[in-house]
Amino acid sequence: MRGYRRIRFWRGVYDLWAPVFDPALSIANFLLGYDDPSERENLVSLLGLRPGDSVLEVGAGTGRNLSFLQALTRNQHGGQAGGHNPESRAPLVVAQDLSGGMLRRLSCACRVQSMAEALPFSANSFDAVLHYGALNVFGDPGAALAEMLRVVRPGGWVVASDQGMREENRHGWRFRVARGFIPFFARRPPLDLVPAEAEDVELHWLWRGDCFAIRFRKPVE
Repeated sequence: MRGYRRIRFWRGVYDLWAPVFDPALSIANFLLGYDDPSERENLVSLLGLRPGDSVLEVGAGTGRNLSFLQALTRNQHGGQAGGHNPESRAPLVVAQDLSGGMLRRLSCACRVQSMAEALPFSANSFDAVLHYGALNVFGDPGAALAEMLRVVRPGGWVVASDQGMREENRHGWRFRVARGFIPFFARRPPLDLVPAEAEDVELHWLWRGDCFAIRFRKPVE
């Protein structure tokens, strides 16, 4: 019940934030000296996407990563065939979020509202899975990571990223400003929550070392 109340709370918060989310984030990026588009491009590059790959973004928010995902997955003919199956007409990029308010601001054709801890997709549905920005607020982040691994295809990458500064950044004015604006910058990467069956687990740092990105792969059967 506690986890459900947490989910309802954050869904309401993001529904309220949706109209002002992008302007507020732009202010935060300016104050903290981030080149946000470049950092998002670096984040998406960790997925190792190829033209024709299908990708799920969990917690897509207002869609700030979608243009980078679409650019990498669009096939050479600009078609919408999903994965590497020429018979398929599934969208290349699927955007999931808990907040209907956030999803309504997306231009992505395929939008799915659900909990990250219970993704409404079959196992092995996507070539890659991306998440950025809500791992710290999920009701059960371990279950969310397990769901991301479940829906990715064997051999595919999952990249999950959120605020949480590396140790050398945890001093000085930038840490105080960042933690004051978003308290989650004080969090540490939850490597202990990565599913035990995941392979090739890696830790990367983005946004000037202020955000972690955990990358792991689903074993090939």
